[in-house]
Amino acid sequence: VVGTANDVLSKLPNVEGSNGEFSVFGKGTALLYLNGRQIYDTSVLDRLSSMEIQSVEVITNPGAKYDNTIKAVIKIKTKKKVGDGFSGVIQGAYAQSHRSGYNGMTYLNFREKGLDVFGSVYYNNNYLKQEQNEIQNIYQKSQQNNDLSILSHFQYISGTAGVNYEFNQKHSLGFTYTIDKRPGDAWLDNSMEITQLGSNKESLKYKTNNEFPSGINHMVNGYYNGNVKNLSIDLNFDYVFRKNQNEQITKEYDGDLILQEINTHNDANGKMFASKLILGYPIGKGKLNVGGEYTYTRRINTFTNEQEILNTSDDKIKENTVSGFAEYGLQWNNWKLNAGIRYQTTRSDYYEREVLIDKQSKNYHDLLPSLSIGTQIGKVQTQLNYTAKKTRPAYYMLNSNVQYNNRFNYEGGNPLLQPATHHDLTLSA
Repeated sequence: VVGTANDVLSKLPNVEGSNGEFSVFGKGTALLYLNGRQIYDTSVLDRLSSMEIQSVEVITNPGAKYDNTIKAVIKIKTKKKVGDGFSGVIQGAYAQSHRSGYNGMTYLNFREKGLDVFGSVYYNNNYLKQEQNEIQNIYQKSQQNNDLSILSHFQYISGTAGVNYEFNQKHSLGFTYTIDKRPGDAWLDNSMEITQLGSNKESLKYKTNNEFPSGINHMVNGYYNGNVKNLSIDLNFDYVFRKNQNEQITKEYDGDLILQEINTHNDANGKMFASKLILGYPIGKGKLNVGGEYTYTRRINTFTNEQEILNTSDDKIKENTVSGFAEYGLQWNNWKLNAGIRYQTTRSDYYEREVLIDKQSKNYHDLLPSLSIGTQIGKVQTQLNYTAKKTRPAYYMLNSNVQYNNRFNYEGGNPLLQPATHHDLTLSA
């Protein structure tokens, strides 16, 4: 027993990370699945006890049935609950570092034959302290010495309700709804010493306060798993709506004198609908999986600066992605073979103040193969993998809003970033 699912994953070979963010050595960030369904709310890993986990599988060469940006997958399978009637769990944790943090969860469940009804309430409160020292040299112009102290406060409040129904061993379906809110804030103190060519040394101080009031977020998941004779059916759909805010106030001091104040406000609202169907059928000594996937996303981002030092932005990105795939897996004696092909097309429309910007709108058409061959020689397992994957810039990288750090340093995104194609050949033993 090692605690929660987060603790279990952090102890897996070739896996590192914490708090729902895990990467696989040589592959990068992993996509997480729980009982065959993708995890969008990683706080579920805090609520899942290690005693409930039956197995964990790490896939370092995701086949064609996964999105072409996915380079690693971690699949968690829980033990099947037995017995009918009511059950419940109440648990909590306390942690002490720079400041105290704690979380608590109440889970209730009712089972009657094939019916499984459940609900939970979860709260998490924690702090993160960072100390940062840096020296930045701009050749023949200036040198900046920075001492930063950052204290961040995060809260997470969520409620989940759902139902699963197993008609028989061949057919089951379920539905889960989660509502949550993620308020937070952060304080940053920055002491700067600036030496510019031909000028006297300056000493400046910055105090920054960030508020993340957050909106109410909604997540809905539904699934159907079934078998019709030798045909297996796996159908999933997800809907996610998230609303985030960031209000930042930065004050610049020379000694005790306030030189200027920078106030910014950022709203980022996003929603996504995704559906996926996989049909499996045994052929020869192996199994053929074919299927399709559709994803729609919309993200609206607005940014304002009261003093008009930074540019105002009002951006919207709408994407439609349609995929089709086929994958065949075969096991023969000590040999395992898996080959697949995936075709994916994406239409990404970029709007600025509700006007479509053609230069920043894109169409992607990708045909990506994958191949895996593995065998066992004595006690040594070996595997040769080839896969072609895409890397797409995240939404925050495409944002045109700017974060004010100090009068010399701003941070911002670039709406013109392009995706990259990676060809990955791996031999492991």
